[in-house]
Formats: sequence, C-alpha cells, structure tokens
Amino acid sequence: MSPGAMFNDGSGLIPGQVVESAFAVVYLEDPSPVDRSAEGVELVMAEGGSVLLWNGTDWDLEVARGTWPELPAWAWPTDSWEFAVVPLPVGEGAGEILSVTPIRNQVGGINGVLVSFSRFQWELASGDSLSWTVTNRKFEG
Repeated sequence: MSPGAMFNDGSGLIPGQVVESAFAVVYLEDPSPVDRSAEGVELVMAEGGSVLLWNGTDWDLEVARGTWPELPAWAWPTDSWEFAVVPLPVGEGAGEILSVTPIRNQVGGINGVLVSFSRFQWELASGDSLSWTVTNRKFEG
C-alpha cells in the first residue's frame, strides 16, 4: 500500500482524486436511513471511473474499482438493491481528496478509513453495515 492511498486491487482512494458524487448501495428491505449507513458506497471520480467501499464478511473494509452506474456483483438479486445519493456534503461535489488514513482494528485489519477534503472529513467504519460520520474541518486563523 502506498503512503496515503488505500488499495485492494490496484484501484482505490488516492489523494488528489476529485470526488464528483457519492452513492450509497442500499438494500431495499433495510429500514436504516441512508444519511449515516448503507451496505456500501460508490464514489464517482471526476477523472473517470469509480471506487467502491463496502463491509466485508469479516467486517474488514473492502475497497475496489467500482462499476458505476451498475450495481456491484454482490448486490444480488439486483431488483432488491438501488443507489441512493449520499447526503451533503459528501454526495454531490465533495471535491479533492486531501488525505486517506486507514483505521485498523485490534488485529491490524483495516475496518475503516478517514478521508479528508478541504471543507470536511468523512470517516467510514465497517461492521454490520458501512456507517459514516462527517465532521467539519476547523481552520486556524
């Protein structure tokens, strides 16, 4: 893994990429609100392509090249799943990724990530579902 990047298959989150939009991968029969959790998140990059993050079976955070606008292969049967826009500020025009910091569990597995943008930080955590929090960045001066 290169410094500041997060990869599983040669794709991933890399500082300098620009997030154009973000979509939650939602199981239609799950009553959870999309404002803080989903089964996965697909980030559509301004440079083209997308990055998919989801919780693995062992609760490790999985990161791979996305298939936007198609649902991930694990979202089956496809008529039981949909994309939903992640609420602002992430969902539309989050901007340039400044840094990517993996969050490790007690045994060293990556089960979360902190992604920093100019206006906010987005922390994703893998578990029963992929959950997240957004915090505004505080500026000195």
